[in-house]
Amino acid sequence: MAAFNVACVIAVVAYLLTSATCAVFRPTSAFPEPAARSLYEFGFDVFDRTAQSSDADANVVVSPISVFAVLSILTPGLGGNSYQEVVKALRLSEFENPADIEAQMCLRVFANNSHYTLRRANRIFADNHVVILKTFKESTKRFHKAPVKRLDFSTKPRQSRSKMNRFVAKETHNEIPELIPEEAVTTFTKIFLVNAVSMKAAWSVPFAKHLTRPGPFMVSPTNQVTVSMMRSDPHRASKCRFEDLDTLDAQVVLLPFKGLQLSMIVIMPRVAGDFSRLSGPAARDEIRRYLRASYAAKPLSRLWKCDIRMPNFTARHKIADMENTLQEMGIRDIFSPEQADLSPMTSFPNAFVSNAGHEAVLELDEYGVKAVAASFITVSSRNTAHEVVINKPFLYFIRHEPTGATLFIGKVVRPDQ
Repeated sequence: MAAFNVACVIAVVAYLLTSATCAVFRPTSAFPEPAARSLYEFGFDVFDRTAQSSDADANVVVSPISVFAVLSILTPGLGGNSYQEVVKALRLSEFENPADIEAQMCLRVFANNSHYTLRRANRIFADNHVVILKTFKESTKRFHKAPVKRLDFSTKPRQSRSKMNRFVAKETHNEIPELIPEEAVTTFTKIFLVNAVSMKAAWSVPFAKHLTRPGPFMVSPTNQVTVSMMRSDPHRASKCRFEDLDTLDAQVVLLPFKGLQLSMIVIMPRVAGDFSRLSGPAARDEIRRYLRASYAAKPLSRLWKCDIRMPNFTARHKIADMENTLQEMGIRDIFSPEQADLSPMTSFPNAFVSNAGHEAVLELDEYGVKAVAASFITVSSRNTAHEVVINKPFLYFIRHEPTGATLFIGKVVRPDQ
């Protein structure tokens, strides 16, 4: 079979290829779990917006399931329109109990498996003086396995940040040591919601290490670069499926991992570097239709022998201001001190979401894929104090208030003199 040169990776989609039933949602072969279709729509929405805000030639990687998880932890702590906006963005509005649906999917996704490692860790970090309501605490523990750990944000924000970053670093094998930036933790911080995900999976048949060598990679029709290209071992039968997706002017490759319960789907535009047909709701719908038709034919049971050539690479991407992305997706009230309704979470007044962030790292080589991701949401109280900055020359006087007597008058032009 002719060699297939994979020249550009635009999506890494890991599916657990199992079946399930649900009274509310009719499963399909591509999305057996009720929440999986919602995660697909949400994930590509996040990816599209992230890619559009990044440099055209930048590698982008996000973990939809990590962002989905941290918002799902937040959801039972929301009320009113704050709740409705988040559930709508997560594409879970049709479900009576979104937390249960998300938890059902995650229990299966993160179940122990002898062929690969796929783990999650959820944690709620709360200030020592903040009361977390019992119903929220019980819900997050039951559905998300998210225990509460107390920290001293009010007097030790820097030390608290270090402890949270150490937690993330440990869960991501030190690939994400500084998820939470310094400005995200202040004395007004009340609660942090954190999710971390890690994955390690081997190809069903590894590439031949000794055949990896420099090869051409077309960044655009007029720009060719030399990169490290892997190649299948001719003495071992590498398996894949590939076909044309004419409606999007692209080619699709399905690469299985060991155990055939995880797969990597690669979509390569025919015109090198032209992703214009592969972004937006229309492209998302077309890819979903392709997946539905493809998985109806059980592609992992009908793999072909392939001679695969593709680059090894490491991609890292950080969304430091994920609150902007989420607001573009219609999640607005939670970021407003006046509109946010976090009353099901805490009785602390003026609580709102002040920061959100995400980081993902993916490494692909001859043996498989290693990937980690982490997301956070910061719940703070509104700073009711008015900010006053005296940073220009000023006149002053000191007076005795009971009598009104003026004791000193002066002016400051150069405080440094």
